[in-house]
Amino acid sequence: ILENRDFVLNSSVQDLAKKIGVSAAAIVRFSKKVGFKGFSNLKMLLAQDKSPQEPIVFDAIIQESDSLDTLMDKARLSNLNTTDLTYKLLDRDTYDETVSRLIKARRIYLTGIGASHLVATDMFQKLVRIDQEVVCMDDYNLFLSALANATEDDVLIGFSYSGATPEVLFAFDMASDKKMFTCAVTQIGDHELSKKADKVFAIPREETELRLGSISSRYAMLHIVDLLYYGIVRDDFDRNRERLENT
Repeated sequence: ILENRDFVLNSSVQDLAKKIGVSAAAIVRFSKKVGFKGFSNLKMLLAQDKSPQEPIVFDAIIQESDSLDTLMDKARLSNLNTTDLTYKLLDRDTYDETVSRLIKARRIYLTGIGASHLVATDMFQKLVRIDQEVVCMDDYNLFLSALANATEDDVLIGFSYSGATPEVLFAFDMASDKKMFTCAVTQIGDHELSKKADKVFAIPREETELRLGSISSRYAMLHIVDLLYYGIVRDDFDRNRERLENT
């Protein structure tokens, strides 16, 4: 596994089992034996280990002496790196389960603060165009009022790069009390939000305390939003195509 990281990261448990010549169950047992929750968890942490251990420093992204061409190259490479790491961290089981829950949901609640709210708003606009029942509000207190009427048939998705945004954590506590399915889009690692959520989409840890406006994290979160949207649209393709044509 360590000598063939890229192959492992891009393989399902069945693909890897076939390549090695063992059963899929043997790989799952091996993953648990060496301390992981399963093969998906092993892949997620393997991708993290492959990514840069230190976040990108402010001075590495932008310097006073940079020309516009240099800034363009840095932005392009940074975005490509973020995209690559985001997809390598993607857990298929988490994706399948979340899409399934979103399709069946009575209502979808989206929350995030600051730049994360912009990502929530992007998802809100996409879902509105295909006639989904979705709640996303600029006024956080009003959002909580709406969430107070949620049921266990609803879904909450929270966006927070830090995984420690108090408002998002409070919304997840409310959702837990109502037995709602919850999903977090947040940086990789163990933190309070990842512990509260039923499912977690881990994004790369690439930003420092001095951030240039949440650029890398925003791109990573938007990739997750796009993938969830694709999954929902695909489920009822003809009807959703008609809705998109209407809007």
